[in-house]
Amino acid sequence: EIKDKENYISKQLNPVFGKSFDIEVTFPMESMLTVAIFDWDLVGTDDLIGETKIDLENRYYSKHRATCGISQQYSVHGYNTWRDPMKPTQILTKLCKEGKVDGPHFGPGGKVKVANRVFTGPTELEDESGVK
Repeated sequence: EIKDKENYISKQLNPVFGKSFDIEVTFPMESMLTVAIFDWDLVGTDDLIGETKIDLENRYYSKHRATCGISQQYSVHGYNTWRDPMKPTQILTKLCKEGKVDGPHFGPGGKVKVANRVFTGPTELEDESGVK
């Protein structure tokens, strides 16, 4: 059980936590992860705001990778730092190889060719201090 009560964010209606925790589990005994968010009360008990349950075993053995989706943005610093051990380019390369699809081929201006399709998207580069 992880409690992070001492790092509460006061007086915010939309707090950004930007935290990650590493945990070890044993399947199938500890496969259900419950994440609960509480408010902080100076007097009395804290109130449950909401909670969600994640089946870790199901996510781990999924053929679609054990993630909750791929971020539209790849950040190397700040609260939204990419935490997957594989970079997005490595993930795409692995998926193409596993699916026996030609590619990916990365071109200038953020162009990516997979099989016979070309995908483009905005490319913004930042230095380590966040300056674009």
